[in-house]
Amino acid sequence: MTIKRILARFRTWQRNPFGYENHSPGTTRCQNCGTEFADNYCPRCGQAASTKRLSWQSIREGVMNMWGAGNRSMPYSLLQLLGRPGNFIYDYLSGKRQVSYPPFRMLFIVAVIALFFENILPSSEAVESGADAARFVFLDKTFDWFADNPGWGMIFLCGIFILPTWVVFRFAPRYPKHTLPEGFFIQVFMGTLALLTSLLCALLDEDMVFWLIVVYYFVAYLQLFGYRVWGTLWRLVVTFISGLGILVFLIFSIEIIIKKGSTSLNHSLRAELFALALLSVLNCVLLYVSYKIGKRGWLRRSINGQQEEPMESEVEALTPGRSSKNSE
Repeated sequence: MTIKRILARFRTWQRNPFGYENHSPGTTRCQNCGTEFADNYCPRCGQAASTKRLSWQSIREGVMNMWGAGNRSMPYSLLQLLGRPGNFIYDYLSGKRQVSYPPFRMLFIVAVIALFFENILPSSEAVESGADAARFVFLDKTFDWFADNPGWGMIFLCGIFILPTWVVFRFAPRYPKHTLPEGFFIQVFMGTLALLTSLLCALLDEDMVFWLIVVYYFVAYLQLFGYRVWGTLWRLVVTFISGLGILVFLIFSIEIIIKKGSTSLNHSLRAELFALALLSVLNCVLLYVSYKIGKRGWLRRSINGQQEEPMESEVEALTPGRSSKNSE
């Protein structure tokens, strides 16, 4: 098999790896409610048609389900997230909820595992001097809190990208006009992926963490929103810059309040406040320009009749109101 064919099969798997076939031979009577049916699961109570007497296999399945490795298993969902991040998130947002382990639970389980390995692996970080460490009180406390709470910390770090992603990718070709709650779920998945990437890099090479996370963000946004390579790249750069600006604004605003809140409005404080105000204005201008560019592209695709990808028809049955809503 040639490399080209292997890559073609991998791309096909990325688009749609799920197959829902009826494996139940003939009609089955549900052992729980007595309903007769011809499918994998009972339509009344949901019990599997393959339910049999308890055995050693039942014990294994029970243990695996307890640790999230049974139906909608967490390892399977993590494999999907690593191999096809944007398409996997797209499937979940489009209504295919049964293909994924519950995202919040998955995030915190991965966070606990990452915290465990972080505590047992040797750290190469040098301890800063007391003078430098005391310069930014709130910033130091924030880093300590992130280290003690990686799950919540990753939600916060990825959460700063919710608003920039919503603005910059508002008029995306494949998944247009996504909502802020959907943006929150997008960042929950990306937070899980970032934690998993950090864990893998901690075991292999810590210097690769940042760049691998950036690459995964690019691949996920490329698959999820449907822009071309350069369109996704510059929008992702804008999203990162805007998210970083929001983070800097929040942290240093609280830092100013803590350190200078009880003092008079001296020259140093006025300069810092002016810098934060200028940062906010530039951030808003950057987001506004990106929003207008995206809207112009949306109108152009509407005129040319290229609003949706062919794959959009695959989820039309799951979300029948979406296509009519987008056409309005």
